[in-house]
Amino acid sequence: MTAPTFKFTTHITRDRLVTHHDGSLTVSLDASTEPTVTLSVEGPDETTDATLTPTAAEALGTALVETAMRAPAPEATDE
Repeated sequence: MTAPTFKFTTHITRDRLVTHHDGSLTVSLDASTEPTVTLSVEGPDETTDATLTPTAAEALGTALVETAMRAPAPEATDE
């Protein structure tokens, strides 16, 4: 059975000379030892990984949902 993976490609803004690059955010499950969730931010030159416990991953998910719910909706355009 393959571990579930979520991959989202977007612009990543960093505090460097170039304002943004295309990159991706990947969330994957690693059950090889103790269950952990790996959060990876990939850019053109490097990848940064964070290994989260299931509890920390759930807290991060909750924070993302709650923040998104408070964000203003984008204005509708007539296209």
